Amino acid sequence: MYMALKHIHLTAVFLSFVVFLIVFTASILRSPLAEKKILKILPHVVYTIILLTAITIWVTVNAYSFEWLASKLLGFVLYVLSISYATKWAKTNRMRYIGLASAFAWLLLTASIAFSKNALF
Repeated sequence: MYMALKHIHLTAVFLSFVVFLIVFTASILRSPLAEKKILKILPHVVYTIILLTAITIWVTVNAYSFEWLASKLLGFVLYVLSISYATKWAKTNRMRYIGLASAFAWLLLTASIAFSKNALF
């Protein structure tokens, strides 16, 4: 059960970053692809899968602290906010690239928390 949840979770995290890169590139190029309905809905579905699998893994394994889960959730929220900044709120390409770098940094920090099994706090 744990391994299946872990694989689903990691696949969803990877998919979220791939979809983000597609939307980011489309927004930089001002492509109509960025306005496709599937690219507006898919991230929310993927984020839900990420959250559900993370919480289910935490409950199932029961070996990680609440601080560990809170650290991962905080990193995830900041990752999603950085994506929103890069693809929706930023007005210039420079601001979009800053959002890209921020999203990538939060993704790496959250992954390091996950793999190290140590909380950020």
